[in-house]
Amino acid sequence: MSLGTAIDAELATTASLNAHIELYRAAALGGDAEALRRARVNCEAALDARLVAIDVVIKEQRKHRRGLGL
Repeated sequence: MSLGTAIDAELATTASLNAHIELYRAAALGGDAEALRRARVNCEAALDARLVAIDVVIKEQRKHRRGLGL
């Protein structure tokens, strides 16, 4: 994966996490326990995906720096 693609993926996972946080807030205001539980699970999954994407960006940055001799 290229560094640019990794950064694009990280940005997409950030947007997804933000959307899931907003859905969680809406579920919390709605008061439905099952909707809140599902929203929490989705937030956790989105956060996990973002952390993986950040890890990939870091690895690609290191690879890029090595290629530049830095």
